[in-house]
Amino acid sequence: MAIFAHEHEWGLFNHFRVSYSLAVALSVIIMDFVIYLQHVMFHAIPIFWRIHRMHHPDLDFDVTTGIRFHPFEIILSMVIKFGVVVVMGPPVLGMVIFEVLLNVTSMFNHGNVRILRGLDRVLGWIVVTPEMHRVHHSVCITRLTPTSVLTCHCGTGF
Repeated sequence: MAIFAHEHEWGLFNHFRVSYSLAVALSVIIMDFVIYLQHVMFHAIPIFWRIHRMHHPDLDFDVTTGIRFHPFEIILSMVIKFGVVVVMGPPVLGMVIFEVLLNVTSMFNHGNVRILRGLDRVLGWIVVTPEMHRVHHSVCITRLTPTSVLTCHCGTGF
């Protein structure tokens, strides 16, 4: 979709002069924020929660939890991302970086690993750690806590 938007000069980045590196960085940040809001929506709106909750009941919290989503959630997420890409017109590189980071962090924070408490606290300011996300899956079953750096800074971590 990013290639299509670029070829057809769709989106804000194709209509305003922004350096390529800034457009890449902003694309990653904006998409992360959109996914944060999407996750909040999936927890806060009952019909979306009914779809999203199939991601939460794993008794064995591990990396496979990070890829277990309802097909409708996957489709809705794609539609939301496509819409943002059309409006934003991001560089393809920005979208590739975003998708790689999204999937790597999802595998990391759903990973069945223990991190030293001090290191976990420091990392928790940058990314959602496995321990923070375990709490989200075990205690915060119906409330807000997305898989985003913004979780740490928007007060929805716990």
